[in-house]
Amino acid sequence: KTSLALLAPPRSTHHLDSAMQDQELELQAVIGFKGTVPAGLILHPDQEHLLFPLGCTIVLRNLLKKTQSFLQGHDNQVNCITVSPSGRLIASGQKTFMGFPADI
Repeated sequence: KTSLALLAPPRSTHHLDSAMQDQELELQAVIGFKGTVPAGLILHPDQEHLLFPLGCTIVLRNLLKKTQSFLQGHDNQVNCITVSPSGRLIASGQKTFMGFPADI
């Protein structure tokens, strides 16, 4: 049960100016599926997409085109995910800690 996230490296490794130092790496692809979220591997109702959480990210895999898209907005590990019967809505929740308020 291992996973690997591939990140885009900076364009230039020889000289990093201050503007580049503040930029975040962009997630390009993931390999793997941890499988620790109950019912976390979901076939979308359109039968073309597979959804699963991986860390703080939701991965949307197009099974026909073999491409990946990412939903990024969580700041902690995603621990639940569901898709509406129509497939129009995706809901996910993240891990929080006792005593800390959870955003809804």
